[in-house]
Amino acid sequence: MLRGSLLAAALLALVGSGARHASGASPSPPRNGRIAFEHIGESGGGEIYSMTAHGTRRRLLTHSRKQSSRSPAYSPKGRRIAFVVAYKQSDLWLMRSDGRHRRPLTHTGDVDEADPDWSPDGKELVFSVTRPASLEGIWVIGVDGRHRRRLTTGTDANPSWSPDGTEIAFDRYDDASQIHSILVVPAEGGTPTDLSSDPGISDLQPDWSPDGSRILFTSDRPDTFQLDLWTMKPDGSDARRVTSTPGRDEHDPNWSPDGRRIAYVGESSSHGASSYQLYVSRPNGSSRRVITHACGKCAIINDDPSWQPLR
Repeated sequence: MLRGSLLAAALLALVGSGARHASGASPSPPRNGRIAFEHIGESGGGEIYSMTAHGTRRRLLTHSRKQSSRSPAYSPKGRRIAFVVAYKQSDLWLMRSDGRHRRPLTHTGDVDEADPDWSPDGKELVFSVTRPASLEGIWVIGVDGRHRRRLTTGTDANPSWSPDGTEIAFDRYDDASQIHSILVVPAEGGTPTDLSSDPGISDLQPDWSPDGSRILFTSDRPDTFQLDLWTMKPDGSDARRVTSTPGRDEHDPNWSPDGRRIAYVGESSSHGASSYQLYVSRPNGSSRRVITHACGKCAIINDDPSWQPLR
């Protein structure tokens, strides 16, 4: 059972969260493109890079200087990226997939926005508000910056839009129990449904599979004091364990556009001091390989992977 202090420690170093970037449904699945991710080095600033699924041809997409760029999310056709720029507050931005034509989507005074994910038709973004407390929850906004609307009012984060566009999965933190649960809310608004059946465990960071049949998520079940990856059906049933690596927390999962692979973060001191590295595997956890690399004693965070659809 992962209680508040341990969960906070496990997630505090995650700058942004999220994981979560489902692509739109299609009769023929899109091909897998590049993987965008956030990189934080010893300087402390976050930048967004992309690379192949083999960890090659790495490209810097942002040049933020004083600001920190994080939480990239590819659009359903893979041509644009939504991301977060943080300095005195966190706002949503858009750019092309090659990093050009960066522009702010929001600039809401004293409001922190995080965790963007695209609607399957590419016309809207879902995101979370983390500050102020009175505005916390899951929100939706058009990619033109209009028609902003609120879906939930809890301490909610990491939204993932279902491939058919009808529902949004997210995680909610309960301050009394210090537990995270995964819920689903209709995309047009309504009462959320709780998918986490065990009140003694934390489930978080949901990501919908491209065919809509499974939700990939992070959990400390079954009472392991370690974060591993699991999948479940959209109604919360048939939970299946994906990873179980002693000494390594695994989190921030993301499906490949064709549904045949997953990308995620592995956190372990074996990588180097405070090191987070990106992994790719099959959805059942097999054929795993690390695609980023540590640098000995330096503190490196590679986080928030998003896999590009090619249509």
